Amino acid sequence: MNRALLRRVRRHMLASLMIITLSLTLGACGSEAGGANTPDTGGLTDVGTDADDPEDTEDTGDAEDPGDADNCDVCTPGTSRCTDEGAQNCVSLQGCAQWADPVVCQTDEVCTGGRCAAGCEEICEVDASECAGEGVRTCIENIDGCPEWSDVQSCEGDLICSGGQCQSSCEDACTDGELRCDGDGAFQACEQQSTGCLDWSATESCGENLTCDEGICIGCTDGEERCSADATSVETCQSGAWTPSQSCPLSCSAGQCDDEVACQPGVRRCNGQVAELCNATGTAYLHVATCAVSCNAGLCTGACEPGQRRCNGQNIETCNSSGTAWEVAETCAGSCDITAATCALDELDISTDINLDGLVLVDGPFIVRPGVTVTSPTGDLTIRASSIHVELGGSIVLAPTGQTAAGRGVDGVYCAYPTYVYTDGTGGGYGTRGQAQTCRSGGSIHGVEPNSDVSAGSPGGKGYGNNGTPGGLGGGRLSLEANTILIEGSLRADGQDVLDGAAYQGGAGSGGGIRLAANDLTVSGTISAAGGITDNGAGHGGEGRLKLFYGDAIEITGTVTGVLTQDILPPLQLFSSTHPVSDRVYNDDFDTIALSWERPFPGLQGYYHRVDRNPYTLVEPSNGQFTDQDVITYTRDDVDAGRNYLHVTSVDSGFEVGESPTHFTVRLTDGPPTLSSDTHSNSANFYTNDDAFIRWTDRHDDSNFTGYRYVIDRFGDTIPTHDDLALPVTQKQILLADLDPGIWAFHLVSVDTMGYLNRTASTYVLRIGEDPGKGSVSGIVTDSSGQPVANATISLNRGLINSTVPAMHTTASGTFNLQNVPAGEWEVGVYIESSTTGTFELTHTHDIVVNADLTTNVTVTMP
Repeated sequence: MNRALLRRVRRHMLASLMIITLSLTLGACGSEAGGANTPDTGGLTDVGTDADDPEDTEDTGDAEDPGDADNCDVCTPGTSRCTDEGAQNCVSLQGCAQWADPVVCQTDEVCTGGRCAAGCEEICEVDASECAGEGVRTCIENIDGCPEWSDVQSCEGDLICSGGQCQSSCEDACTDGELRCDGDGAFQACEQQSTGCLDWSATESCGENLTCDEGICIGCTDGEERCSADATSVETCQSGAWTPSQSCPLSCSAGQCDDEVACQPGVRRCNGQVAELCNATGTAYLHVATCAVSCNAGLCTGACEPGQRRCNGQNIETCNSSGTAWEVAETCAGSCDITAATCALDELDISTDINLDGLVLVDGPFIVRPGVTVTSPTGDLTIRASSIHVELGGSIVLAPTGQTAAGRGVDGVYCAYPTYVYTDGTGGGYGTRGQAQTCRSGGSIHGVEPNSDVSAGSPGGKGYGNNGTPGGLGGGRLSLEANTILIEGSLRADGQDVLDGAAYQGGAGSGGGIRLAANDLTVSGTISAAGGITDNGAGHGGEGRLKLFYGDAIEITGTVTGVLTQDILPPLQLFSSTHPVSDRVYNDDFDTIALSWERPFPGLQGYYHRVDRNPYTLVEPSNGQFTDQDVITYTRDDVDAGRNYLHVTSVDSGFEVGESPTHFTVRLTDGPPTLSSDTHSNSANFYTNDDAFIRWTDRHDDSNFTGYRYVIDRFGDTIPTHDDLALPVTQKQILLADLDPGIWAFHLVSVDTMGYLNRTASTYVLRIGEDPGKGSVSGIVTDSSGQPVANATISLNRGLINSTVPAMHTTASGTFNLQNVPAGEWEVGVYIESSTTGTFELTHTHDIVVNADLTTNVTVTMP
């Protein structure tokens, strides 16, 4: 039995049993075409939670429960329909044909023919009817006014369907053998029904990889290429079936991966298990969500992560507590912002005092009228709108809540010689240093790195002793982002004062951070990130930071307090569909890192970008790469284990390069889990105990992973794949029971939240049974003409026992000699250096039997 077949058998067994017994007869370790016969694994006992594939989560949402045998197949795969909630496709979930979650059409679309489109298709003539198998269906208008076939209705009593009507007698409605399509992936045949008349049969699915064309399910010609339905990969025809052959980081057209993106703004798509949205300029797809089970028409379907939010039409939906279905949490009065999963107002015209916090989205203008104050009690406010206008006399005020540790003031102390005094706290620092005290410096400057963001301010230090007062808090953080911004009134993110007159007073907080980002930016009013003050000698707070970003125009005639940066507007939000959560740990078995964004302003020339290990690199023409696209890609070879930083900055119409890049972190694990064994602690020793208990620890927190894949075999280089046995992330141990005598290898990799595996596996070697003794292997490697092959690498069972019997190179005469080889059956592998210097590839294997205290002689002839 080959390895691939054994993997499938094991996967099936483990998914249904917690105790697995595999009784496979040990064959020779030889192979056909490089493969290997798979030895007997004995019994494998799964210790811990159920080891069902963590990715195979049951869909119990809008579709019927696939686990209910009576409702397993409720539709025909390949068909689609329109419902009051939106378009639905019939998909296969856990082997059952189920209706996927409905996809709500956009406001300028209608549902027709089971999909969202700009206008109605003439699917049928309203009020017409036809037979479908033993029932009848009628052409009706759906909720969008488009003609649609209804569900099939059975005829009552003794009536039969003929000619589209339930009646007592029948007549032929079509020609025997005639075929027609019912959607893109299903067909109907004209057949003799139980009535004795010819009529249309029930709809049948064309099957996977086939489409319907004039009633015929067609496959493909070997070697033919096309784009996948979601335009995220190239598919190649192999043996008459379409098979994914190349992943496209951007998109696919005409059977080839594109080097730039052109999409319809606002259109959603599925990129494998990732839901994406075309940006406002139609130049990039933005990450929306990573789906737990599947993606359909740009929406996640099936199970979900509890608490996760998404937009579906005008509704914000939340995944329920059991992670089985989406529930409507809020219906937006305006629109639903897809990337933020938050309601957006059509406009916000503020004429009375109001509190606002967090993220506020407005699809139209945001206006603060004269005499009106917008207050952020939490000291954290971001407003995104088409335009922002703070009129003269209007204001936005951030409460001083900043506790950024980097610039915290120093607490009061007793100063010895020469002053001999007790001190107050020093001021918090941010853009400038906080005010110092005797023998104590003020809070330090921070945030000087080239960066597009701002932070809240830092607190002052506490006054001396138990009776000393706390320091004031730093100013808050404000970000205003729009196409045009006009500030005639005031914006304030000042640090907190300390005015209590205590004996030992705390220092005041530093000013906070204010960021304005617009294509056209005008400030004639006041912007302040001033430090707080004190009244009894303690340190005043340092000034905060102001970052004013612009695209085409900027005019500053007002009063600004704080350390000021004026710069070209970079993309402020970076999205990644390959590594969506910045600084989350991902495994390293992937091909591409993709990063995309909304174009920050229309007149730019492009961007400079760079990836490196420095969190705050200033990207310049001398060290960066230029692109005029709103998306960049890097390969796996461009990054290393640990934190990798991607930097993007804009180039304006005059070819000026911005100096405040936006940064995104891609963090990679430094290896697979670490293995150990309580029962077989030394991999070099034989143990008579045939029950091996193995445990492992991850290098990072469980939140970064979804589970594990593992294999047990007799080879040293096996790397588990998604086809191998799965364990949940909560399980950190396994009992391998009743192992047959011999040397075994347990291989394990983790699965991260994107489904990526480790490129290398952790392998633990187990020696089971009595020590069989040792022999040696002496041999020669020759080519097909009988000439010796020098400098080839020789290894047993692909490195299984390299720790005790190291791999070796053949001599100039092609000979090799391996000592201390445990008695038993072995595969001799010959590795030849590839075109990549220092890389060796397994090119030939030869099976041998080693006996204790004897030398096995072998001649390996290369083909």
